[in-house]
Amino acid sequence: MSKSKNFTSDITAKFELEKLRKGIGVDPEIEPKHSHKKRRTRRMPKKTSSQPERHKKTAQSASVTKGLRNGFVIMPYCLPYNPQNKMRARRLRNNMTKPEKKLWYRFLRNHDTRVIRQHPIHHYIVDFYCPSRKLVIEVDGPSHYTKKGKMYDHRRTKALESYGITVVRFSNKDVMTNFDAVCEQLQKYLSPQHAAGVETPL
Repeated sequence: MSKSKNFTSDITAKFELEKLRKGIGVDPEIEPKHSHKKRRTRRMPKKTSSQPERHKKTAQSASVTKGLRNGFVIMPYCLPYNPQNKMRARRLRNNMTKPEKKLWYRFLRNHDTRVIRQHPIHHYIVDFYCPSRKLVIEVDGPSHYTKKGKMYDHRRTKALESYGITVVRFSNKDVMTNFDAVCEQLQKYLSPQHAAGVETPL
């Protein structure tokens, strides 16, 4: 008799379980609340038409403000330079001569007026350049005092002066043996009294 009761109870339990699975006779008060909720999906923001236009305007403005003309990079408030000289200028910064190192580390590097070393301007790379004073400082080795070297430096100086730049030259010997006098002369050019007006960043 107990076996038949257990068998009947097993059948009843299976039947009730099947009804619950199919949703038959389920009390709505005890039914889980989340069964009626719809699954929320995260909506991605739609791309608006203003985004590509904004990027387009940025690209157009970049093409206007920066471009190549006669082989030079032309930008507002920047002196024209040959882009091929950028990597060469970087190599020269890492391989300065002894007089250049002495003038840079002992005087120009920590000066109140900003000075840039090995800076490309036009087709040339100047040893040191002060943007706010429009001043180029050159430290010349023996090759600059040959006939060919003097002719080259003359053309170079004329090209730089066409941009309103003042070119000051010192020999390697001056820097190594008469350093204080060189610094004293440079201080006059770098002082606020010799300011060139609006600063040219690079």
